[in-house]
Amino acid sequence: MVSSPKFMKTNEVRVLLDAFRGKLEHLQDDMKQDSHEQVGQLLSEFDDLDRACKQYESLYENAVQGFFISTPKGEGVDCNSAYARMLGYDSPEELRHIKDFGEKHYVNPENRAKNIQILRDKGRLVNNEVNLRRKDGKPIWALSNVRLTEDGLIEGITIDITDKKLAEQQLEQSEEKYRRIVETTGEGFLLMDEDLSIIDVNEAYCRMIGYDYGEILDKTPLDFSTEEFRQ
Repeated sequence: MVSSPKFMKTNEVRVLLDAFRGKLEHLQDDMKQDSHEQVGQLLSEFDDLDRACKQYESLYENAVQGFFISTPKGEGVDCNSAYARMLGYDSPEELRHIKDFGEKHYVNPENRAKNIQILRDKGRLVNNEVNLRRKDGKPIWALSNVRLTEDGLIEGITIDITDKKLAEQQLEQSEEKYRRIVETTGEGFLLMDEDLSIIDVNEAYCRMIGYDYGEILDKTPLDFSTEEFRQ
């Protein structure tokens, strides 16, 4: 695990808070009344901070989104359970020992290098789609919002969009199949919207009525009918 002198996990912060609180309580016993009240106020503020720390820790660990922190080199610093599960690990601790995330988990490691350069130039990446590889080698798609911190670390929130990407690919394949069928058939074909405006035709239809593709779009079939037919 890579350590940073300025980064501390929430449980480490709580340990320090508990230790400092104990020292304050010890001092409180030996102080005069006015100082005693001041220390009491500090203790109350520390309790509020400790509760906030616990709430953040619960949010971090129980979120459905994956949270991660790494170095620009790809060394793991920290992540939550959702991020570990997304990449096929049993616990976040396994990911914290990774030395080169790009090489291990990017389908195309050079894409991570490009993303790092964008982070250095702009400070953040918004709605960035990334093709990753799980621990078992299975590819997944993830959508990430990432920023470069003042400490030079990379913080990100990630969701798995594999199902969405697969659905999009299937739709593209279906549209391509439909396009091939329409273009190769000898019959004239046209597609209209709810207002009966033509939004697509095939070559056979263009030949049938004697107009180019661009001349037909946004017209209605009546625009190409005879005066006798319209009456």
